[in-house]
Amino acid sequence: GVGVPLPEETAPNARVMRETTPKMLLSVGELSARKNHQLMIEAMALLRDLDLRYVICGTGDKQKMLQQRILELGLEHRVFLAGYQENISEWLARADCFVLPSYQEGLPVAVMEAMAAGLPVIASDIRGVNDLIEHTKGGYLVQGFDPEDYAVKIRRMFTEKDAESAVPRDVRRNLMGEWNKKRVKQFSTQVVDQQMRALYQEVLQEDNAGAKVLTIAVAAYNVAPYIAQCLDSFVDEKLLPALDIVVIDDGSTDATAHIVKKYINRFPESFRLVSQENG
Repeated sequence: GVGVPLPEETAPNARVMRETTPKMLLSVGELSARKNHQLMIEAMALLRDLDLRYVICGTGDKQKMLQQRILELGLEHRVFLAGYQENISEWLARADCFVLPSYQEGLPVAVMEAMAAGLPVIASDIRGVNDLIEHTKGGYLVQGFDPEDYAVKIRRMFTEKDAESAVPRDVRRNLMGEWNKKRVKQFSTQVVDQQMRALYQEVLQEDNAGAKVLTIAVAAYNVAPYIAQCLDSFVDEKLLPALDIVVIDDGSTDATAHIVKKYINRFPESFRLVSQENG
């Protein structure tokens, strides 16, 4: 199962409504064609009248192309490629809005982390994303992949309509973030783990004399921070003998495959790895 750790209920909120400018938009993800970061760079060129900064955390094969486009548009003081960052929670705490212009996603962990941090989200209206974000409640879903469409939603997030709105935009952003924090609780690691264990127990409730009765396919791509947590949910002495867990790695460039191989070494009868090139 895929889930995200949630902040402790008693912990102080890392995010507060910031009155300062410029406002910060944040994306987290590989610099690849599928993540479509160029769309947001093009959108930023349409928003020069707003005091915004856009930061992308991640690395990938499109880095040089994206940097060149930033320079061509004269956005080097407004759009920043931050590279690989381990302290994503700190970036989320500094941001005012999370943006995901992807063409395709599964159930995006980056969006769930942004929701858990109390951020409003502007994202593509695609499968996986629209399972998480409810339009106008947790942010804005964008239909289509035109930079103008994203620019409109960003302008709506940060500016007042006709110079005045029933709910001020800073208050609306905070309300969206609070809605996301409540919404993402159903995707917490604890909830997902409980649901998956209940499912396995239901399937395996009959005595099958040690036979493999359930094959589970785990799709993985650059999920090193989370794959161990996922695989640990299967490591139960009552469940593991009846499970055939196949991790399908879609060409990860991080330590995902290395971590999976550790589980194969420990439990060779239960874990398998299938590797393929990213399409």
